[in-house]
Amino acid sequence: LVSPSTPIMSFLYKQAGDILAACKKGRKSARSLCLSPAVKNKPATLALVSQTIKYEELLHGCASASHLYDMAKGFSKMMVLASLYDHLFGRGVKGGGRLKRALVEKKEACVKWLEAKAKEKGVASFTELVKKGWDRQRPDRYM
Repeated sequence: LVSPSTPIMSFLYKQAGDILAACKKGRKSARSLCLSPAVKNKPATLALVSQTIKYEELLHGCASASHLYDMAKGFSKMMVLASLYDHLFGRGVKGGGRLKRALVEKKEACVKWLEAKAKEKGVASFTELVKKGWDRQRPDRYM
């Protein structure tokens, strides 16, 4: 995973991004990866990873539509998604740096895209869309 010498702001998001990438490859479950001894701040990491997985399609669509991936070059896509979740739906991205500047700059475009998706689904706002649950197609994991 990540070395503890990584700056504090990006440490949680970098760690979450690494765990998300490992989950995507199917190595282990998110829970088992978050509970490994190398992970610092296990509860926060598990919460961030779980919510990012839950809204991954929505976050990916938002990041693609707002060209956030282009601005956040040098960061893994999973790290961008984890920090985007925290920025839009969580308590806000902690710390600073290039990634946070990109998130702040693209927030308006992300919110517009989310509002359009909410109207598509017949909900008043994107916060209601998140509260009611994002309607995504889950692959059958054990088939």
